[in-house]
Amino acid sequence: PNIIQPWQGFWVHANAPGASVTIPVSSGWQAAPSKLDRIASAPSSGNWRFQISAASGDIRDTYNYAGVSSESIDGYDNADVYELTSPAPSYIMLYFPHPEWGDRAGNYTQDMRSLSNHREWRFEVKTDRDGRQIELTWPSISSVPEGYELKIVDVDGGGKEIDPRQASSYIYTSGKIRHFLLGVRKAISCDINGDGEVDVADLAIIGRH
Repeated sequence: PNIIQPWQGFWVHANAPGASVTIPVSSGWQAAPSKLDRIASAPSSGNWRFQISAASGDIRDTYNYAGVSSESIDGYDNADVYELTSPAPSYIMLYFPHPEWGDRAGNYTQDMRSLSNHREWRFEVKTDRDGRQIELTWPSISSVPEGYELKIVDVDGGGKEIDPRQASSYIYTSGKIRHFLLGVRKAISCDINGDGEVDVADLAIIGRH
C-alpha cells in the first residue's frame, strides 16, 4: 500500500472545480492499487510498459511509462496518469505531452495505448539545470517482450538514435526542454517456414506469393 509518512505530502490534480478528498478511517482499510501499478507487471505481447527515468546529479524523475494494453485506447483513459508540476525550485521532469486531449490536455507520466505492432510516443525532459548533464535510463527494459524493436530519437540532438536493448543509458547536456521520440515496433521474422533458420527455403516460399 501507499503510505503517507509524517511530514510527507502529495499532490492531487483536479480536472474540475469543487473536488474533494475523503480519507476513510477503518481498521480493515486497504489501499487500492495505484494507476501506475494497475497494468500487470508480467510482460506479454498485449500488455506491457516501458519505463524511462531521467536524472541530473541528486534529482531524478523515475516513474515514467509508455505502454500498450488491451484495456486502453489511443486517447485519454483511466490508465493515463497526469504529470504533476514539481514544487521544488530545482527539478527534472520527464513527461508525455498531450495538448490535443481537450479538457484532459496536459503532460502525462504514464501514457498507455491500444494494442498495435507499431507505436510512437513523444516525450520531453524539462529541468531548471541549464547546461548540466542529464542521464536517461530504462531500468525495466525486460518488461517489453522479445520480438519488439525499440528506438529513442533525440530530436533536439541532431536526430541521434539510441537502441535501449543495446545501450543502458543516454547522456546529454541539458537545455530548458529536450524533445524525444520513442518508437516501438514488432520485428518481422523472415523465418517463413518456422525451422529456426533464414535460408533459401524461406525465399522460395516468399517467391511463390
